Amino acid sequence: MMERTADDFVKKEKTVNETLVQLILEKLTVKQMLTFVLKEAFHYKIAEIADLLQMKETGVKALLKRSRDNLHRCPETERLHVMRTRSEDDLLYQTLFRTLTIQDPTVLIEKIPILLKPASRNQRPNSPLNDLSLAA
Repeated sequence: MMERTADDFVKKEKTVNETLVQLILEKLTVKQMLTFVLKEAFHYKIAEIADLLQMKETGVKALLKRSRDNLHRCPETERLHVMRTRSEDDLLYQTLFRTLTIQDPTVLIEKIPILLKPASRNQRPNSPLNDLSLAA
């Protein structure tokens, strides 16, 4: 039987974490990711998450349900089409990976204002049709 070294374990752990982080980023919006990770990985209460995200508890519950639905029902090949730039994806990946690796939610919590800023900007693409609907 082959003996496993600490390096093998670390390599396997890193792969699992990278896969998990990639899956979460591909299938969840920023708010869904924040609520899901804080609740599932760090066992935050709904009220605590609501305070951090400046939302009502019912909104947090809805985000958690959507998060779980998106992670469970989507086939692995199906991605959620979220409008994010490459730099936003990189920041999300690095933040989430570090948070889960060191098991410290403060890394994620400190980045909430930065992480949510692009999401509000990308809620709805600006198009001439949007302008027309406003004019009507």
